Amino acid sequence: MKFLIVGASGFIGGNILAHVRSLGFEAVCTQARSRREGLVAFDLLRHRIADRVDRSFFQAAEPVHVLICAVVSNMDLCLTDRATAHAVNVEKTIQLIDDVTALGAKTTFLSTCFVFDGQTGYYNEDAPFSPVNEYARHKVEVEDYLRRRAPGSLVMRLEKIIGDNPAENHFLTQCYKSISENQPI
Repeated sequence: MKFLIVGASGFIGGNILAHVRSLGFEAVCTQARSRREGLVAFDLLRHRIADRVDRSFFQAAEPVHVLICAVVSNMDLCLTDRATAHAVNVEKTIQLIDDVTALGAKTTFLSTCFVFDGQTGYYNEDAPFSPVNEYARHKVEVEDYLRRRAPGSLVMRLEKIIGDNPAENHFLTQCYKSISENQPI
């Protein structure tokens, strides 16, 4: 089994990368803006995956799993810059899904629990969507697309993800920074 982790320079992608490699699996990993050594430059808005990752990676005997971690996750930015956020989170993500599917890879899409409004709880895979914000509406669009066009894909609806390393950017470090700067959380 091999992995392509799109968005491995982010908090979730970086932790997935570390775990996959600790298990001894081969992984090609991408980054959009940061310049971490060993990661392939890939910007959803500008690139196609086949132009950045050699096609031979996808043509091996073992299955290739693509984990899509790249996203505009800032919910305020999804509302204030709707065009860019939608382009990244929906249009170019769907293009990536089509591209890797055509290359024979399986997609794992990181979604959010915010595709539900939280009114009833205990949601299962067939529960009707009721997104609570623009970010969640983006995730719903991609989930709907996957259900129709790539039914073998895996959707993982994540809750708020945190870590214990204060050097990483996650919810707790963002709260700490806001408190330190006397800003609201």
